[in-house]
Amino acid sequence: MKKRYLFIGLVAFLLFLVARLPLSVALGTSLPSGLLASGTLWSGAIDGVSLPQVPSSRIHINGHPLGLFTLAYEADMGLNALTVQGDGRFRQSLLGGRQLNDATLSMDLSVFDLPIPLFGQFNARINHIHLDTDGNCTSADGTLSTDTLVRSSANWGWRGPDLIGPVRCTDQGLTATLSGASQGVTVGVDLTVTSDQQGHVMVTVDNPTAGLSFALLDAGFQSLSDTRLIWQSQYSMTKG
Repeated sequence: MKKRYLFIGLVAFLLFLVARLPLSVALGTSLPSGLLASGTLWSGAIDGVSLPQVPSSRIHINGHPLGLFTLAYEADMGLNALTVQGDGRFRQSLLGGRQLNDATLSMDLSVFDLPIPLFGQFNARINHIHLDTDGNCTSADGTLSTDTLVRSSANWGWRGPDLIGPVRCTDQGLTATLSGASQGVTVGVDLTVTSDQQGHVMVTVDNPTAGLSFALLDAGFQSLSDTRLIWQSQYSMTKG
């Protein structure tokens, strides 16, 4: 009986120590460059999260102590900025590797400084993203979508389609390919985030109308042929 109480007391003491462990120490080298952790392992925050042309934001962390019994740190994460909202469950294995499960993200596109002003929402529904110890994407499943071409039709006198596509892992990193077609015009958007948190966006427009082609060329698109226009941009996911 005394041994049982001793064991329970020891576990309680260890949990007490872990509960006071600084988040920065717990995440250690797994925290990408440019991000700052504050608070404790079970109630903390990560600052410096950056999206292209969106001010730096804070992610709130609420940990789950029971995850330690599976040799992993698990926490619910929430982002609630003025133009960006998101949540999901993060899992950091004590043996290496990271996961993001059951995550959502919604962004208001009107705040982006783009060649042509866009309106509407960008939405992500992530079932899971798995990264290895080096930050390389090993498995991903989810969907990205946006209604911006429908909501922004006044900019070019053409009502575009909803864009939707899958999230997956490729040799380049975490990628998503959105597409849609309307009135004979096909639009594709390729998004890539590499293991060192660098992002790349490529937009292609096939068979644009004369008016749409003129508006896109004036906004910085390049002509690859008589029937295809392209726009590309690169950005960093972290500040610094």
